[in-house]
Amino acid sequence: MVNKKIYLSMIAIGIATAITGAGTWAYFTDTVTSTGNKLTAEILYLGIGNGHGDYENFSVYNVKPGDTNKFAGQIIVINNCSSNGWLSARILNVTGDSNLAEDLSLKIYSNSNSNHPIGTINSLSNNTVLFSGQGLSQGKSKTFVFRYNCADNGEDNYQGQNCSFNIEFNLLHG
Repeated sequence: MVNKKIYLSMIAIGIATAITGAGTWAYFTDTVTSTGNKLTAEILYLGIGNGHGDYENFSVYNVKPGDTNKFAGQIIVINNCSSNGWLSARILNVTGDSNLAEDLSLKIYSNSNSNHPIGTINSLSNNTVLFSGQGLSQGKSKTFVFRYNCADNGEDNYQGQNCSFNIEFNLLHG
């Protein structure tokens, strides 16, 4: 009988301890909520020329068969974004006479002192990639120099012809 009383006492003490522990645990539990959190995407702005959205272009006159490594122009591209990026460019909207466009080649240099082109296209056609993967740090600019060659195929089929095209620059942030 004494063993039964001791056993029942131990059960009662265990239950009382469990109830006290549960009450203490609830007493030290708290919840708080953080409100008004917001993420804002960066505004990307890639400038050409003076960095104010003014377009820079070049025009070449008196192109003739056999022209080699002739200066066509230069374009300055500015990273006005708040982070570094990778620059690429491609030819778009080629219009005009196909004979001239097909026999022109462009070489693109990453600065005026370079002797090594970063890109070459052998004929002007839409969506032709000029270059890709050129690093451009935030707040910095890069000057791209364009030189052209005109094939001398022994024919005189360029007289009075012209062609025009756009160059699309793309900056990938990463």
